[in-house]
Amino acid sequence: MTICATQRVSDKKLQHAANVTAQWLDNNQDGVVDEPRLIVPLQGNHATLLMSSEGFSDQALDKLEPYFDYMVGQDLAANETDPHRQRDASQEEIHHLIVNAGCNHICRRCLVTVKRNAAKSINSGS
Repeated sequence: MTICATQRVSDKKLQHAANVTAQWLDNNQDGVVDEPRLIVPLQGNHATLLMSSEGFSDQALDKLEPYFDYMVGQDLAANETDPHRQRDASQEEIHHLIVNAGCNHICRRCLVTVKRNAAKSINSGS
């Protein structure tokens, strides 16, 4: 996964996002991604966290839009990452990125099976 930040994002906030990302991917902290099937889709989808100090403007997102054709991105505002004062949005936003760029691709077969089984249950009345 790639983490990019604008110049106004502090190193401390950038490091915090990197630590949260590492925790999501390697929860037991043994230096190995806990779910190795995530590696290929995260790399193939160019999973990218885009950090700004206070959120990207619509104009900035419009300029970034051409890049979204070849990557899965998620934005994170540095002012949302303060685990000492309020809810830390980095947990949620990084989770979205991992799900959208990785989990959705390795679990597609699982989701189709669940949908089919649910449809069968509804149709059979059970």
